[in-house]
Amino acid sequence: MHDVLDQITTRGERSFAIAPKSKRLGNYLLDYIGFYAMSMGFGLLLGFLLMVLPVDFLEQWIDDDGSGNFWAFDLVFGIILSLSYYTCFEYFTQGKSLGKLVTRTRAVRLDNEPLTFRDALLRSAIRMIPFEAFSFLREENTGWHDMWTDTKVILDQDWK
Repeated sequence: MHDVLDQITTRGERSFAIAPKSKRLGNYLLDYIGFYAMSMGFGLLLGFLLMVLPVDFLEQWIDDDGSGNFWAFDLVFGIILSLSYYTCFEYFTQGKSLGKLVTRTRAVRLDNEPLTFRDALLRSAIRMIPFEAFSFLREENTGWHDMWTDTKVILDQDWK
């Protein structure tokens, strides 16, 4: 009986290979494409909705000279969309994103447990820091969004 119990381990006691920089770069590029495809879809939907909404709503966004002043709206909408993309993907798919699905990698906590909603949200927010993508140029194979949230990206082999 003791031999059987020795073979049972939890996720926290197991070790998983850290995803190499090449896979992390693949994740970034695929997520970049996925995010912009989703942004375009939402933009088209929003454009359609703005066409059918009353004109009064549009007047608050138009300058006196008739030109549009949507920069603030675009900025806020982009931030919300970016936060939503990564947070929802990584939380609801247990550390996956579009890129991670393709490259078979997964974000997990340092103890190999699934990301919490807070982890996924913080990782998403940290990605918006200017030049955060360059944090991978250091020797360590982690970005700021990994270091500051105590998470890592692993090769997704028999993680359950």
